[in-house]
Amino acid sequence: MAWVFGVGFLTPVLRAQLNYQLQYITNNYETLSAPTLIHGTGLDDNTASIPLPFNFTYSGTNYTTSHFVRVCVNGFAVLSTTSGTTPTTFTNQLGNNTVGTFDLLAPWWDDLHTRDSGSVRYQILGTAPNRRLIIDWSNVRHVNPGTAPLSRRRSFQIKLFETTNIIEFHYSSDIGAGPLGTGESASIGIRNVTGGENNFIDAITGSRILTS
Repeated sequence: MAWVFGVGFLTPVLRAQLNYQLQYITNNYETLSAPTLIHGTGLDDNTASIPLPFNFTYSGTNYTTSHFVRVCVNGFAVLSTTSGTTPTTFTNQLGNNTVGTFDLLAPWWDDLHTRDSGSVRYQILGTAPNRRLIIDWSNVRHVNPGTAPLSRRRSFQIKLFETTNIIEFHYSSDIGAGPLGTGESASIGIRNVTGGENNFIDAITGSRILTS
């Protein structure tokens, strides 16, 4: 399964509501031929910044090449006007501001680490004005997998597309046998800096509404 978040018929010019359309698309997890390392092995709750390689509009904010994507080992990234090493939280609640006031992209937000064989990398593919930035979590594991084997590793990607401002999430097959652990509770979706009702999209259910 893969998800795409595309701008709706109305360009999102107000931060008060997240005007994106959710679509389910064919999975296209891409092997990166020459990636740049963001996080190496043995890291937990780490965040680092990479430069945004092209202009990208998200929920009414025009991010430029002087801005950044802050990428966390815990399966999410945020768009930011400044470089930084936060947020780092693994408390994955799309509708709430557990990451603070950031524009959030969460392909598999959970308590993850790179352990002995994982990494987080990125690569820019294509040519202007149709480039795509791919951020790749490779062979990451859950910190507390519960009953699942510690050998289970997963890989997934965010793709940001130049000009169209489309966001895609893609997934590789898990490595390792056994069920998902009882300690795993990933959130998948997007959110703007406001958070709350109609300011996030849950990619599993399509919901924009908080539930108790």
